[in-house]
Amino acid sequence: MPEEIRKYWEEKGVLESKQITMKEYQLALEKWKSENPDKEYKDISQRTVVEINGKRINLGDKINLIRNNQVKLTLEDQKYWEKKEY
Repeated sequence: MPEEIRKYWEEKGVLESKQITMKEYQLALEKWKSENPDKEYKDISQRTVVEINGKRINLGDKINLIRNNQVKLTLEDQKYWEKKEY
């Protein structure tokens, strides 16, 4: 696989080497909030990217998928995201 294509899919969290856990998405959300204390979670744009543990996390994309019920969440994760009123 060409390097350019591999990097693209790693950033999307598709390749195993860069698989992003739900905990990392939650850490990214908390980091975003700490950097943007005057904004609400619903203000996160689909293009928002946050770096956690050396990974570029496409937080906005994930939130969009969660909002549209396109991600299976555990009950615990579902409660976490609902509290944030994203």
